[in-house]
Amino acid sequence: MAVSSRRRHAQQFDVLLCLFTPGHAQTAPPPLDAKPLLVPASTFVALTFPFPFSGKRDIELDHLVIQLLGQTILGKDRRQGDEGQRDELEAISIVIFHHICASDGPLLVTMLVCKAWHTAAILTGEVWSYIHLTTGATHDRLCYGVLKCGTKPQLLAALKRSRGLPLSITDKDSPDTLSSWYTTLSASWDLNLLEEIETRNNDLIRRAVVEFSRIVALGLAGSMLHEVQDPEIWRRLRSLRTEGSSDSALSEILPLCTPLQYLHLRWCRVDEDVVRISLPQLQWLSLEWCNPFWPIDCPNFVELSIMQTCSQPSLKSVILPRLNKLTYTVDGVKPQPDIFQAPNLEKLTIYAPSDHDGEDLLLRTWINKPAEQRLDPISFEIILLQVNVKALVGALSTLTRCIKLDLFHVVQRDELFEALSPAHEVRTFTGEQETPLESLISLDITCTQGCSDTVLDTARRFVRSRQAAGMPFLSLVVNSKVIGDN
Repeated sequence: MAVSSRRRHAQQFDVLLCLFTPGHAQTAPPPLDAKPLLVPASTFVALTFPFPFSGKRDIELDHLVIQLLGQTILGKDRRQGDEGQRDELEAISIVIFHHICASDGPLLVTMLVCKAWHTAAILTGEVWSYIHLTTGATHDRLCYGVLKCGTKPQLLAALKRSRGLPLSITDKDSPDTLSSWYTTLSASWDLNLLEEIETRNNDLIRRAVVEFSRIVALGLAGSMLHEVQDPEIWRRLRSLRTEGSSDSALSEILPLCTPLQYLHLRWCRVDEDVVRISLPQLQWLSLEWCNPFWPIDCPNFVELSIMQTCSQPSLKSVILPRLNKLTYTVDGVKPQPDIFQAPNLEKLTIYAPSDHDGEDLLLRTWINKPAEQRLDPISFEIILLQVNVKALVGALSTLTRCIKLDLFHVVQRDELFEALSPAHEVRTFTGEQETPLESLISLDITCTQGCSDTVLDTARRFVRSRQAAGMPFLSLVVNSKVIGDN
């Protein structure tokens, strides 16, 4: 059962956790006979062990917690025939899974070397489903934990005993930075059940491709794509992350990936003259520092993230009927968000450094564009785009669905409040006079020149004027200060 499907069961039970006083955490490890407390399992997402993870005592404290949890699981599982008890074991595994993700070093180590947990892990195989090694520092912490709690052979033996290890591997380090113990560890992995792998280790990806038959998610450097020779792997793939890929490699591989749902390209080049790559099932797309920045035909995806670092004058219009989230970042070139048409857009984020011509962006994308071609989000966030208030209000006045607006270092002080007041009207593209942002109920502004008492008073008057005009308004935050109407 997946973690997400287990959450509904977790609310019904109590989970045994060992909670100690701050004094114990700061002075010495807790006694072995310390009494545990029952904590509602419904709080598992927020649970954290109440002592710091910062030294030798971390390992000892973790070891004790895992021992108690392992013994609890074993004791409850011996009560056969009780479905509720089994659900409670699932809830305990959720708590532990959460802490593996939150503290990826010491806690994982203690589980590997704790005898009580070895047996308990067989009952909660989900905990062993994921290995998340991301940095050299993590490798060092794991190695340190092994030396404190056991030996390297113990660690390897524990991994071999665990069931279903691993289904997912994330290993972004260069092979040159990997420690010898990690190399030994990865060589011991059984990859028959592997479904996801992200690595820069050529040996590991060769093993995964040869030993396995179920990979559906890949994360590889462009120079490693040739390691995957079997076209059936590409035809089965659901997720692909790659960087530094050449146009020839992508042009050969992507047309095979028809079931692909998630694609992240970074520092990649696709020849604009080749036939556009069609990915009909793609739902999530991220393009960073790609040239050109729009090489793909995928009209059905719902989430798009773009970092544009090159111009593409040949690109005229891209219609995305199902898109509901767009994050657009521009760096060093003329921004082109105006090429996109997304009638069902719910959230739009635009990030542009202050040296860009923000007014030109607003004119092309909103002010001088027909209504049916504009981006009209429900939630709109603008970051660092420097424009005058007149141009900003002109663009915002074209929005008909926006209920939430976030402006981070876009306006100088308080001039925007007067421009957005009900008494102020602007002329739209059609020549009609409209009150800007009539549907707005939430506004969060971070002013570039700080937040004085004058700004706060102006903000309060703005709230009162909107309410007096019968416009619903629930939240105003100025430089992290919540503004009321008094």
